[in-house]
Amino acid sequence: MKQSAPDRDPPFANPFPDRDPNRPTLLPTTTDYLGKVGFVPVMPSEPIDRWPRLLTGTLNFSSKKARWLTGLGYRDALARIKSEADRQASG
Repeated sequence: MKQSAPDRDPPFANPFPDRDPNRPTLLPTTTDYLGKVGFVPVMPSEPIDRWPRLLTGTLNFSSKKARWLTGLGYRDALARIKSEADRQASG
């Protein structure tokens, strides 16, 4: 049996006014409420789940793998921020 949404308001303001709180989504439908905020996507520079290590790559929760992923993310984020800063400085 499907439960219906409660008829009362939540105890806090909706932080995403463009979304229906009864229909969750991962992405906002608009970013108008953010003003002039820019988002810069950061993609891994190396594969993190290569075959045949698909399961061990994505489901590996070892501290060694976590340190490697954290380091990779840190380096990739710094490189992306630098490239974006250089692009804005030259343009």
